[in-house]
Amino acid sequence: MKRYNGPLMKLISGFDIKDPWPEEVYDELNGPDAVELCIDCLEPQKKGNWLCHNCGWPTGTYNNVMDYMYIFSIGALLRSGVDGSVKLTKLRIFGLALFSLLEYTVFAPFYWYRLYNATKGRFLPRRQHRIARERKSEQDDGINSVTSLRDSTS
Repeated sequence: MKRYNGPLMKLISGFDIKDPWPEEVYDELNGPDAVELCIDCLEPQKKGNWLCHNCGWPTGTYNNVMDYMYIFSIGALLRSGVDGSVKLTKLRIFGLALFSLLEYTVFAPFYWYRLYNATKGRFLPRRQHRIARERKSEQDDGINSVTSLRDSTS
């Protein structure tokens, strides 16, 4: 059967906990051939990666508890509020504004300005979109250079 862990399990061990997943799903997720995915772009990740090589999202298993790496998780959370990747509800805006106040203190108004712009539809460009545009422009440059080379030789 499934092995639950955590500090609260000692308190709730007397309750009957029903798992919504069938046993086959649990075995597949914890199997040796299971592949970790980035939660932002769904790109397959290598074991031991801290950040996604495609979009830069924190993907490591213990990122949120590592002294240095948790900063990237906080940055990804706050950035998601201003880059258009999530729907901004009133509760989410309030939570991001409060969390940014706790995290940034005197610099929070800079984030609030970006958050206000995001509520008006003026988002910051996402990193993966910039990377995709750069790759496309590199490919276009490669095609244009090959075309110009072919035209110059004929």
